[in-house]
Amino acid sequence: MKISSRWSKMTKKATAIVGLAIAGGLLAASPVSAAPAPAASAPTSPVTTAGALNWVCAGSSIPANHVITIVGNGCSGLGNWFVVPVNPTGMWVCQISPIPPGYVISLSAPASNCGAFAGRYFIRPA
Repeated sequence: MKISSRWSKMTKKATAIVGLAIAGGLLAASPVSAAPAPAASAPTSPVTTAGALNWVCAGSSIPANHVITIVGNGCSGLGNWFVVPVNPTGMWVCQISPIPPGYVISLSAPASNCGAFAGRYFIRPA
């Protein structure tokens, strides 16, 4: 009878997670050879999820002066973002959110609604 300890199971899982994180980082940092961008055309609007005005699928462009406040797992499991206009007095945003011009990061905190491994920032006008 083979006995496996919880420690060895946790070690295997941790190794797998670290390996996936490293592989993802390498893929994100590696240059991509792509076809040249097509000629300028009318801007496309973000792909929204069904019936929800502020949810957009991950990878969609974020409109100017808007920020990401929640990360979800919609869009057929590919992920989605809750996008809102920036608050002129300051607000919490996800780390993956663009920081609008004229705003600075004043606080950092562990993730809340921003996904398991992401944190959040408090941004305010400069």
